[in-house]
Amino acid sequence: MEYLLTKEDHIKPNILLIIAAVYLALVGIGFMLAPSLMVFSALPPDVPGGVLAELRQYGGALLGIAVLNWIARNAEPSKAKDGVFVGNTVGFALVALGGVARQISGAFAIGWVFVAVNALLAVAFLIVGQANKSNKAN
Repeated sequence: MEYLLTKEDHIKPNILLIIAAVYLALVGIGFMLAPSLMVFSALPPDVPGGVLAELRQYGGALLGIAVLNWIARNAEPSKAKDGVFVGNTVGFALVALGGVARQISGAFAIGWVFVAVNALLAVAFLIVGQANKSNKAN
């Protein structure tokens, strides 16, 4: 457990960035390769190809953020790294809120797992980002 936590009992920023990068990469690859499965068969069998293409584009965006997080994991504290944490906080929070709306509208119950994961990541990025905020002006 010492590996995950600093002396102040905070999750280390690099560990959070690695967790988020792996999660986003897996979800992104899922949307790129099997978009219908990633929405738990919520699409009709005759779904237009354009809808699948849109889901694949979403997967591509997730892969891009995964790479950003992976590269930022070992970066020194800076305003740029602060931005990575703010961006992840906002992104995961908005995806969690969208997920709540999706679930309330009658989506498969398994979707609540993703709502919880995204909400937890949003809170983690907020807390860890604030605890490790840079004082640099670059």
